[in-house]
Amino acid sequence: MPGSGSRTSSSTRPSGQTCPLVFVEPAYTSQTCAESGHVGKRNRVGQGLFICRGCGVVAHADRNASHSIATRGESVRNAGRESRVPATPQRGVRTEESTPAASRALPPSPPPQLGV
Repeated sequence: MPGSGSRTSSSTRPSGQTCPLVFVEPAYTSQTCAESGHVGKRNRVGQGLFICRGCGVVAHADRNASHSIATRGESVRNAGRESRVPATPQRGVRTEESTPAASRALPPSPPPQLGV
């Protein structure tokens, strides 16, 4: 999808299982070497031929581009799996982060006085 950026979702297989679906930016994948990552306009020699000017690899252009897209997809997918969990506090030490939110709440305000 041109211009769609990176997005993730899931797709349902015929067996009922879900698998991740990752969209990547396809720009320059036909000029990027799947082996070395070198990007160059001159890498794409013809419609079906790819020769990397950086490392010299020779490949079918579409196959090389598909490997570049797969590598980008793997990077996007793995980046989404990075842990965002904060470090666990030391035993016996209570910090504000480790204290439950209910115990940090302000005490309840007194009920309003009626008929005064």
